[in-house]
Amino acid sequence: MSHETRRAREQADSALNAAQARADACKRQCLNTVAAGIPAAVDAAAKKIAQSQPDVTRQLGPEGVKALREELAAEAATLAEHVRAGTDKIEWPTQSGSWATTVEPRQIHSALFKYMYGRPINLVANVFGRHGYDVQRTPGRTEQGLLVPQSLYVESSFDGVAAALTELGEARRAQAKAKADDDRDAVDELWS
Repeated sequence: MSHETRRAREQADSALNAAQARADACKRQCLNTVAAGIPAAVDAAAKKIAQSQPDVTRQLGPEGVKALREELAAEAATLAEHVRAGTDKIEWPTQSGSWATTVEPRQIHSALFKYMYGRPINLVANVFGRHGYDVQRTPGRTEQGLLVPQSLYVESSFDGVAAALTELGEARRAQAKAKADDDRDAVDELWS
């Protein structure tokens, strides 16, 4: 019996390694997609912000707006690199418990939001402040309310990575069960 459980364990180990590789590839692809969209998303947000505070925008004039956009583009590129580098730094969601659950795109959003919120997104928003825009900072807090991470990505694009993380969780559970079965059979065999 130990031979069968050992073979099942080896198959489960192999399936887990394959699921981990797929999940890692999906994470990288997800972050590359988000990062690639950041410059255009920041520019689009900048236009909305400029329209919402027209007096500041008029005061900047053509040269000031050009300088604002150049500085925003530089900070957007920095933020994009920060996102690309997040594969191993983001607290990706996992399935919890021993029952079948799925990782949802909303959980990916939450993990990405947590990674981008605070200093990373503030560096972009602070450009607006330096150019005279109200960044909606609450007194006594460092966070601003002008620009939020979810304005820079589309949550519905997280379906692939959510599915890969769900598959990874299932592979982990199957591998843990196969290991437990193999361990039990090995001990039973030695005990006889």
